[in-house]
Amino acid sequence: MSKSVENVPRSSVVGEKMENYKTQEVRETPLSAQNANVFIKCVKEYDWLKDIIVNGYFQYRYVTEEIGYLNLKEYSASDEGTSIQSITFPMLCFCDIPLNQLNDHNKWYGDYAICMKKSWGIDKKLQPLHYVINTSDYIKMYQNIFNNIISKQNVEDETFEFIFNSLFYLKHFKGQQYCEKTDKLEEKIFMDEQEWRSIKFFDQDIETFENFYINEDSGYKKVIYNDALTKLNDNRLEFKCEDIRYLIVKNEEDVIKLIKDINKSNYNEEEKSILISKISVLDYLREDFM
Repeated sequence: MSKSVENVPRSSVVGEKMENYKTQEVRETPLSAQNANVFIKCVKEYDWLKDIIVNGYFQYRYVTEEIGYLNLKEYSASDEGTSIQSITFPMLCFCDIPLNQLNDHNKWYGDYAICMKKSWGIDKKLQPLHYVINTSDYIKMYQNIFNNIISKQNVEDETFEFIFNSLFYLKHFKGQQYCEKTDKLEEKIFMDEQEWRSIKFFDQDIETFENFYINEDSGYKKVIYNDALTKLNDNRLEFKCEDIRYLIVKNEEDVIKLIKDINKSNYNEEEKSILISKISVLDYLREDFM
C-alpha cells in the first residue's frame, strides 16, 4: 500500500524538490518561444565584423551609461554628496531580439552582425539587464540602500561591491539616445533591446585601468582606455567556430569579401567551409522576413 502524502517526511519532499531543481539546472537552456535562441552582436563596420570572426574573440570596450535617473550620490571627505550622472565601465553587450524584428536594432547599432549560440553566452555568464522605472518602489528602495551604504566609512567590501556593481546591470526602460543614421537624439524604448551584458573586472595589479569611473564626460579618456584595451590579452571573450550560428553582412559584395577573409584566416578547411555556410545577407533578410 502506498504512503499518503501526510506520512511522507517533509525532509524527503524537500530533498526530492531540490534534486529536481538540480536536474533542471544542468539541462541545456530550453528554446525560447518569444526571444531569439541566439545572442546577437551588431556592429557598424565590415572590418569590425571581420576582425571578430578571424580573431575568434570579442573585445571589451568602455561604455558610458547615463544613470542620473537613479538619484544616487557619490560621497567623499570634501563634500556631502555629489549626484552621479554617469558611469563608464568596460563591457560587451548582446541582444536576443528575434531576427525578423532586428530592423530597428540595425538602425542604431549597425548592419553587420554575428549571432552566437545561446549555450555559448550562458556558458560565458552573460547577464540580462534589469530594466527599471525610476519612480518604482523597487528603485526607491535601491536608492535608499545605495546612498546609505556609500555614505558610510566602514562597510564590508562584499556588500559595497554588490550594491555598486548592480549599477552595471540596471537600465531605465526608456530614454533618449543619439542615432548616427539620423544624426538626431531620439526617444527610445531601451527594454525593446533585450540586452545581455558581460562586464570586465580587472585585477587590482593592473594599474593602467579603472574598473569604472564616474561623471567624466571627456571622450579623450575613454579613447585612451579603449585603445589600451586592444593591446591587453586579458580583454577577450573567446569563442570557437561551432559557437557561431549566423554571420550577417549587408550585401552580396560583403559576402565575397568575407569569404576571402575567412579563407585567409587560421581556421582549418572544415571550419572555413562551416563559417562560409553561415553567412546571410541583411538586404535579403529584410525583403523576405523583416
